[in-house]
Amino acid sequence: MRAPDIVCGRPISSSTTPLMKSPRIPLSDASDDVSRSVLQANLVAVLAISRDATPALCVGRPIVLISSIQTRASLPRPVPYVTAKGGIASMSRALAAEVAPFGIRVNGIAPGAVATPGMWERSSLESSVNGVV
Repeated sequence: MRAPDIVCGRPISSSTTPLMKSPRIPLSDASDDVSRSVLQANLVAVLAISRDATPALCVGRPIVLISSIQTRASLPRPVPYVTAKGGIASMSRALAAEVAPFGIRVNGIAPGAVATPGMWERSSLESSVNGVV
């Protein structure tokens, strides 16, 4: 089996969970099951992908972990989602230090809001995003 050229730790979309459909849901209204689901899809799965793929990488190959601007900007998003994305940002730094001696680099990226039709369906989010610099 050929070694991978790149590992991209991109989570499965959790946009179908009730928590993601209502971006302003308070933490007190987020059930344990929904919170676990968001953390599983957005943090635990990325950790597992990184763990399982790292031994197969060759020197100079990257691992790309996708966090979110949510870790640095206060937008109306659910706490479990922001927690997961913050975990990925921390994981990027820790994993980079761990695999650097093997010549593997880790890039953590934190994209901002992307204008999609689904995003603007949540009109309350539009005004929040426009205010972020």
